[in-house]
Amino acid sequence: MVMAKEKINLFMKGQDTDLDQIYEKFGVDYNLLVLLMRREVDKEGKFQIRWGEQMIA
Repeated sequence: MVMAKEKINLFMKGQDTDLDQIYEKFGVDYNLLVLLMRREVDKEGKFQIRWGEQMIA
């Protein structure tokens, strides 16, 4: 959420920035994000999105 806000702030200032630059600025490794966020289908066939151990949807 913080990185999305940073992207919007930079856009509003006329400084459109690539997400890779924002990830680098905050020290975020994209591969870490891939490991944390995952999509699953449960036993009942319902689609779920998880962030770490938290269920988002």
